[in-house]
Amino acid sequence: MFGSLLAGTILAVGHDQFYRYLDGRFVVGGDGLDHGRVSPVPQEWVIRIGTAFAFLVKTLLVVAACIAYSQRMWYNLNTSEFRVRHIDSLTSVLVNIFSFWNLRLWGHVPVLALIGLAVWALAIVAVVTPGTLTVIPTLASNETLLRVPQLSYNVSRYAQNQLTSGNYAFTEASGDVRRVAFASATSGSILPIPHPFVNMTYTLSFPGPAIQCGPANDTVVAALTKTLPRFSGTGGSVLYLSWVGDTAITAPFLFPATWNISTWGPEQPPRGTLDSISDDAAKLFVMSGQGPRPATTRAGDRDYNPFSNVTCCTLHNATYTTRFTFDQAVGQRIEMLDLRLDALLPVLDQPASSVDGIQPAEGEHMAFQAVMDAVGKLLVGSEHGRTPTTSSTVGTSFKLSSVRWESFEETQRDLEELFRNATLSMFASRALTLDEAESAPVPVTVISYPPSYRYAPKGLLITYGTGVLVTLLATLIGTHAIWLNGGKSYSTKFSTFIRIVRGKELDEVVGDHDRGWNPLPKKVGDARLALHRGSSGSNVNVILLQENLKDSERRLVIEGQREV
Repeated sequence: MFGSLLAGTILAVGHDQFYRYLDGRFVVGGDGLDHGRVSPVPQEWVIRIGTAFAFLVKTLLVVAACIAYSQRMWYNLNTSEFRVRHIDSLTSVLVNIFSFWNLRLWGHVPVLALIGLAVWALAIVAVVTPGTLTVIPTLASNETLLRVPQLSYNVSRYAQNQLTSGNYAFTEASGDVRRVAFASATSGSILPIPHPFVNMTYTLSFPGPAIQCGPANDTVVAALTKTLPRFSGTGGSVLYLSWVGDTAITAPFLFPATWNISTWGPEQPPRGTLDSISDDAAKLFVMSGQGPRPATTRAGDRDYNPFSNVTCCTLHNATYTTRFTFDQAVGQRIEMLDLRLDALLPVLDQPASSVDGIQPAEGEHMAFQAVMDAVGKLLVGSEHGRTPTTSSTVGTSFKLSSVRWESFEETQRDLEELFRNATLSMFASRALTLDEAESAPVPVTVISYPPSYRYAPKGLLITYGTGVLVTLLATLIGTHAIWLNGGKSYSTKFSTFIRIVRGKELDEVVGDHDRGWNPLPKKVGDARLALHRGSSGSNVNVILLQENLKDSERRLVIEGQREV
């Protein structure tokens, strides 16, 4: 008894320690995870080992309780009389729970009944304890070096060029740059950037183009005021106008007399989208809002009030410091930690006679002006009419953007943001970024929710503790029964019954033709037996008590003799 109890207790402690070892460890390994916290035991074997612990502990505790039950049962049989069918219940209850059905019987042997119930209840140990170790997603934050998208500024990817007078000349932005710029403007955000992990964050510092927008100078406003009257009249006013300086629109950006806004030019409309004449920096002009208002002057000539919203944006070389955060729950977040505007950038037209002759700085310069050209292709053009709802646009897609044109300050901020979004969206295009093998690894914080083990020791300790305590009490009761049985222990093996149950009275009741098959004959079941130890203490005999005798007439005779 005590050996089984001790072994079961040791295994219960081992089960607890095994689960404590696994607690907090990752079920499987993965990139970016602390491999020191990964369980070396595969999950399927964790389940098997935990189940084996629970089964072995339950088995050993049940063995100890069953032995204790046997000792107490033989003590009750030695000191009381029972019907044969009741003895059947006492001896079969450990394998047949329906033997508890006779409540009157168990009321006479309550201690034995409690031990029998404990044996059956110990099965809970094997059910509850494996469930104290579960698998849950756990937040894991680890820093590792990864190759993330980085801009290439390869001139052949960013710009379309052609040989002009023996030199390799910039023509316009490439299709990839225009596609990215238009998609970013249409969505009003930075395009989704590829990332190897669903939850990760990193910071990059890189050169890139940027624009700075502010009010156009008085010369441009005055020239525009003088130029636009011929475009207004019965057909309505100019509601929106964007242009750049080129060979047809010269400084200070006075439009030619032959220029017609309804067709954006006379015969060959000046639809340039990249400033080709400014020496200091490429510029982009935008006029929006209410447009000019006609008025009558003292001389009777028509005049126009200055425009309330004429913006000039200049191209800069800039340094971006940006944090890229990707979160499975909230999506992509791009934070501008710092944007330092460096030198102004004019258009670089013909840097070399071939692509191979373009220096890295020149290629970067041309990539920057390609982004400026792509934004120009979105904005340059006009809208004219009496109201925005009855207007017509020529050569522009400015309405695709989310720029707020009504307020001068909002227009400036939104144009700068539109350009930044277009620049950062270049990270989303594989054609505009370095190949993975060419990009330098950067520190990346990977946030993941890998499955890990979570151990609830309270459930296991309470279950095992209760089982061990109940088994200990049963073992103590069994030990006491052995002492009451004269220091002799019993079992429920067949040989034990052969050696104990002897007497011709039983042969008379059972008969020669009974071979022990079910069901139990009523005559045998109703017979009452009393096991009595002789005075010498060396033998146990069976005395059959007839049912037709009164209680006062029943007497047990020493050495197995019976008086009627």
